[in-house]
Amino acid sequence: MTDVANPRTGRLLILTWILFFASFAVMLTQKIGYEVVVLAGEGAFLAVGTIIVLRRPGNVLGWILVTMGLGWMITITLDVMAEVLAESGSETAASWLALVGNVSTIPLIWLFAAVWLLFPDGHTYTTAAGRLLRYSGYYALVLTMATAFATPRILGPGAPSQRHPFLDDSLSDAIEEAILPLVGLIFLIGLVAAGMLIGRARRSGPVERRQIGWVAFAVI
Repeated sequence: MTDVANPRTGRLLILTWILFFASFAVMLTQKIGYEVVVLAGEGAFLAVGTIIVLRRPGNVLGWILVTMGLGWMITITLDVMAEVLAESGSETAASWLALVGNVSTIPLIWLFAAVWLLFPDGHTYTTAAGRLLRYSGYYALVLTMATAFATPRILGPGAPSQRHPFLDDSLSDAIEEAILPLVGLIFLIGLVAAGMLIGRARRSGPVERRQIGWVAFAVI
């Protein structure tokens, strides 16, 4: 395994950071609030992921963290832009932007569990971890497809919503209510995965415990 990223990887990382700062700039021009704070926090995912990609290009964990940072950045920006468009009267555009952001949330939530299960070198260390990763991935995929038919509400219950672009409001609301409890299982899977990693940390040496600490810092 090489320790140096190739030029194509470097260009892709540069593009990722350009998208991050461009989105951050858009946020600043539209709204200064919790979304900006959350976006700044997503920089931690991106920073730690970038370091791993550059130092260990073959480690898929680095790209997962980069995807999480960039993915949440784009998702939250879509939420803000949907609100802006809705306020300006462009309800159709707002609905589609919100729906895209809504659909992307399930895979991004699932990646939290994937980080714990694949730490530190991008491979699962037990049969149980491998099965949990695989079957939870199938579950997240099915739930993601179902989310495409739910009322677009990117940041969860209580957050502003937009009208669904191609379904009746009553139907999309009913689908949203049915999906919400199922989303909770994704968070539970993440907690189980984190518990498995803590168990590993207790049996590992000081170097791996420090590595776990850095990744935990990014996630927190």
